Amino acid sequence: MVKNLYVGILSKTLLSITGLLLLIFGGLVALNYINIRHFFETERIETIHHQQTLFNEHYIDVGRQLQLLTNLSLNHKPHLLINQQHAQAINQLLKENSPIPLAETIIVTPEQQTIWPTKNNSHSQVIVNWFKKNDKRGQHKWVLDCYSQCNVYFDTQFKHQGQSYSFIYGIEAAKLYRSYSETSRQGHLLMAIQSNHKVALLYSSQKISAHIGQLINQTTAQELANGLRDFFNAGQATELVSFQIQNTTAKLPIFFVQFNSINGLVANFRQANRNNVIYGICSLVLAILLLTALLRHPLVRVRQLTYSLPMLATSSFRQFRQAIVNSRSSWLIDESDKLGEEAVTLSYQLEHLEKQLQNRAAELEWLAEHDHLTQLPNRRHFEQLLQKRIRLQTAGCLMLMDLDNFRYVNDLSGHHCGDQMLLQIGQLLRRIIPEDAILARFSGDQFAIYIDGLSPPLAKRFAERINYRLGEIKVAGRETVHSASMSIGLVVFPEHDSTYAGLISKADMCLYQAKSQGKHCSVIYEPEHQNGDLIQRQFWLDLAKHAIERHQTVLYFQPIRDNRVDQIRHYEVLLRIRGDNGQMISPLELILAAENNGYIFEIDLWVVRAALCRLATNLKYNCRDRLAINLSARSFSMPGIITQIIAEIKHWSIPGELIIFEITETAALPDFAKAQEHIEKLKSIGCAIALDDFGVGYSSFHSVRELALDYVKIDGSFVHDILNNHKNRYFVRSICRIARDLGLLTIAEYVENEQLNHELHRIGVDFSQGYYIGKPMPAEQIWEHQNSSQILSLRTPPPTYNNLK
Repeated sequence: MVKNLYVGILSKTLLSITGLLLLIFGGLVALNYINIRHFFETERIETIHHQQTLFNEHYIDVGRQLQLLTNLSLNHKPHLLINQQHAQAINQLLKENSPIPLAETIIVTPEQQTIWPTKNNSHSQVIVNWFKKNDKRGQHKWVLDCYSQCNVYFDTQFKHQGQSYSFIYGIEAAKLYRSYSETSRQGHLLMAIQSNHKVALLYSSQKISAHIGQLINQTTAQELANGLRDFFNAGQATELVSFQIQNTTAKLPIFFVQFNSINGLVANFRQANRNNVIYGICSLVLAILLLTALLRHPLVRVRQLTYSLPMLATSSFRQFRQAIVNSRSSWLIDESDKLGEEAVTLSYQLEHLEKQLQNRAAELEWLAEHDHLTQLPNRRHFEQLLQKRIRLQTAGCLMLMDLDNFRYVNDLSGHHCGDQMLLQIGQLLRRIIPEDAILARFSGDQFAIYIDGLSPPLAKRFAERINYRLGEIKVAGRETVHSASMSIGLVVFPEHDSTYAGLISKADMCLYQAKSQGKHCSVIYEPEHQNGDLIQRQFWLDLAKHAIERHQTVLYFQPIRDNRVDQIRHYEVLLRIRGDNGQMISPLELILAAENNGYIFEIDLWVVRAALCRLATNLKYNCRDRLAINLSARSFSMPGIITQIIAEIKHWSIPGELIIFEITETAALPDFAKAQEHIEKLKSIGCAIALDDFGVGYSSFHSVRELALDYVKIDGSFVHDILNNHKNRYFVRSICRIARDLGLLTIAEYVENEQLNHELHRIGVDFSQGYYIGKPMPAEQIWEHQNSSQILSLRTPPPTYNNLK
């Protein structure tokens, strides 16, 4: 495994800043170098342009001198005639007065005749012709000619006796450029670029040294045309400066060339660069030293703080503060010092917090083992205490107590009222049990007591005493005064079981049996409880508690046919339970257990939500089949249930006319006015109401007359045998007539065959429901058909009368 390289924050910071400064100063040095080089190059170019200007001005100045020579010389000798006869005398006169030695003089008469005052001047006509061709407007006053040697010819004008004569003077280039070359460092040359692009030397103002000769040989045509090149050889720096001579008789380009020593210029350039680099290095070093001086203390302090922080984890608060205070700056305060001060403050806070935690450790432990409302031990602590008694073989009796109808206290008067009842019960139990007994709030509405040495008969009597004393508790609710009672299961250790889990399980079985016996009583464990109905009831109670969260609840749908139009108009929603083996089982026992123990509300609400979800799915596919949903009597009578159902319908955006709620008459009997109010609320959003199981139990025509119903469902016990029982047939016919007169529709259950359905239709039943119409099925088998009437084909043999829906 590669070990990580540790680099301190100070080192990282200094290395990072040094690298950044190197980059910055390197860039500045390079930029200064470019600027210096540009400055020197600009100065050289300006110098070359100045030399070129001086060169051109030299031609002009010589031309002026020769023009002045012509005027002064000939005006001083007016008797001389300008012709061939006097040409010799005029030439002699001009040479004597000329400041520059003349190599040749050519005189052109007004008639364009050329006078040659010297010998060997056959090439002079070329010069004359050049001036005639190129100087028609007097713009070119001179021309370079390198026929046999390099001469420069100047054209001057003189008027004599009203006629204009041209005096063309030829001067050797060596003599002409001598005065100009005095400003040159190493003389001058005339060079030409030949047709083969090689450089040829035409003329040199002085003897060519070996160094200059070597430079001439190294010079190319391109470099000569560019006008500037530097040569570095043996510690010597020489620049070639050239510019083309425009006025020449030659067809090849001719250049005036100077080789100048630039040793001083190069030395100055190098010195400037050295100064630039030295300044950059010094600035970099000073910047690094300054940054080091400024950052060292803060970074060292941060590092010290980093090394000291683990002390807080080991509660070494004093050592931590000492280390931080010792590293503080004496006169400069910055953020690192502020950070140190905050760290010291934090150490005091942590120290104080640790002391508080230590002081409250016992309190936290107590809270972990006790119920915060009743201050009694909780289930976890009760198990610990009882396990200890079991290990010590301390015989006694376990009482598991469950408040009767406590859920309705919360629902009717709120949780505050329920909390008050629990608090009073805990205080009462604490007063009446022995001091060495274990009392705990076992769960939400359950308490547990373990009393040492209590025999079964005494335990039974003590349980009855508890229920008697609980009658003293009265808690005022919103609209009523609530009283308390308990169902109690008792089990004796070690007579009935010797393990904690076994004792709790058997006590729970006895508790369930006590509830089944009508509540407000106690049941002590007997061996025969291990078999029979008690275990089965315990199973259904557990299923009622957890079926929804275990995803064991499923909806089935049974079709209901409209006999008037022979079509399926709606379906009844039926609850089914998925067993452990995946088979669907009847929910009857589960519903009974849920109603007896207060779990029916959650089940009813789940059925409503699942049915609304099915309706929402159908609407997506433009299916508007209605669903009939059963509401239990317990749920229908609970405050707030209808409001919550209406909120669910609005949440799913389901039209109310697609929903029928089926209620039994027992749901309305306890509070007829409240039932009517609930029905009106549901009908206000478009829902229909059906009275289920009419004809049995408490059924009366008073309910049919007073309640705002839409349907009356005739119980199947009157329907299934009307073909053979004329009393039931008369009863069903009477219900249909009364319902029709009251504007209600009738639905007959348990329609098992075609003959029965035909008879029901004949006597006036509006709707038929039963296995002949269609058996209950999951939604996927019904709504996979585009036409719901196809469900008629899914008929199965009729069930026995004892079968459930």
